[in-house]
Amino acid sequence: MRPTGDTTIDLSIGGFPPGRPLVLTAPDATERTALALALVHHALERGEPVRLLTAAAAPALLRQARALGFDL
Repeated sequence: MRPTGDTTIDLSIGGFPPGRPLVLTAPDATERTALALALVHHALERGEPVRLLTAAAAPALLRQARALGFDL
């Protein structure tokens, strides 16, 4: 299993399968984007390729990432 970069998530679900897409679904206002940005950040830190598909506008997404402390 591939780690998510979040200890709490990794301890509860054990990470996620390598080489498979990860799809995040949840109701509105549940911080899906923040979780996705954290996963992207940690994967990039490990040198892994990342693709993020979202309806969010890129400038807003990058501002949110910076606000969370993620340099994407």
